[in-house]
Amino acid sequence: MTPAADREELITRYLAADDYTPALTWRLLDWCMARGADALTLDPMRMVGRPSPACDAFETRMAPHRLADGERRPLGAPYEQWREPAELWRLDAASAAILREHLELGLFTYLLDPENGWLEDPALYRGRELMLGVVTHEGEGFLRVTAGERAELDGLGFPTRDAGTWI
Repeated sequence: MTPAADREELITRYLAADDYTPALTWRLLDWCMARGADALTLDPMRMVGRPSPACDAFETRMAPHRLADGERRPLGAPYEQWREPAELWRLDAASAAILREHLELGLFTYLLDPENGWLEDPALYRGRELMLGVVTHEGEGFLRVTAGERAELDGLGFPTRDAGTWI
């Protein structure tokens, strides 16, 4: 976490896919990285008994960025206190570039592909704290920021909402 985020209470703001273009989601990713986001995870979705070349390609390319398994907070209520193991990758310029190539419609990409597998629900961490989480099938996400960061988000034109519809 950044020193400021270590000391300040985090505010949860909600995101809606309808408010974001793919390019704006990538600007948000860059903004999060500049404020200390240092790890990411997402869910590779595979059909049982079928090859999943899309998932395999992503995981192969991300292998050099793999971190020790950690815990992640699920992305939706009412289970905020429940944690589960997660495959985590270091978030840096190289891994962000890979993510951009595999999520062609931005952080809200939700393209079901039973023949090849697909990726969904990206989440960014700042230290051990969840900073940004997207539930792709709901077209929603949330961002946990300080009061100062929230004001900065507003000033930079990143749309946020007081509440989500589904999460």
